Amino acid sequence: MKTTLKTALTATLTQARRLGLLFQIRSLEIMIDGQNKALEVVTCPITAFKITLARSNAKRELAITRAEYTATFPAGVRRTWTMA
Repeated sequence: MKTTLKTALTATLTQARRLGLLFQIRSLEIMIDGQNKALEVVTCPITAFKITLARSNAKRELAITRAEYTATFPAGVRRTWTMA
């Protein structure tokens, strides 16, 4: 049987973890948007390739972070995302 203090502490730590993950998600979304804008003005193919690789890695990290965020919820609760 869980004590009230232990339940409150667990809920607080879960909320703090979710907040940190939301911050990471938003930061990655901003970074990907900046990379998209940079690709519009870059003329050097080597630089464009490097930005494309970095954007691909950022999208992968975004998917991983979103999965970690979703895992903090109980089974049956699902959050849908607008941008992949």
